[in-house]
Amino acid sequence: MSLLARLCVTFLSLAAADLAAGQGAASTPVSRYRPGVTLPIWTLDPITQSGLQEPTERVIQDEASLRAIWTQIHSRVIKPPAVPPIDFSKEIVVVVGMGAQATTSDVLRIISVAYGYPGSAVYVMVSSEVAGKNCVVKPLLASPVEIIRFDKPPVPVLFDRHTHSVDCVPSP
Repeated sequence: MSLLARLCVTFLSLAAADLAAGQGAASTPVSRYRPGVTLPIWTLDPITQSGLQEPTERVIQDEASLRAIWTQIHSRVIKPPAVPPIDFSKEIVVVVGMGAQATTSDVLRIISVAYGYPGSAVYVMVSSEVAGKNCVVKPLLASPVEIIRFDKPPVPVLFDRHTHSVDCVPSP
């Protein structure tokens, strides 16, 4: 069997599996919901001095919920930015926060958003870096938050958070 014929058989097999699972349509690329496929994300507003005092992982799917958490996030800001317009029929918003931290040296990042195996969920990969041994930190209350938006997936959104301690080189 030629390479082209094998590719066609593989493609048709994957398409049939997706259709049987209710995930496919003639206009939907088969690979779109495959494990490891990364979704493009847009950062809305990373902020270090938010009003979120508790660790937060939220999926926002409507304007009222976005407006409420946006107000809470920016409660420590004199003139908060306007709530960005989001088309919730096509997109969702994810808010991740570290909660109150005793230093401004802690870093929060959403690394990526990708489909998990077997395309049954979308995982938001979050990395938190905290000051480790020998680090000189400013004792200032911070509460880092990152807000992203991406195309609404047809599956649940879950979080995969990893916290890393970053040691510093001691001063001579």
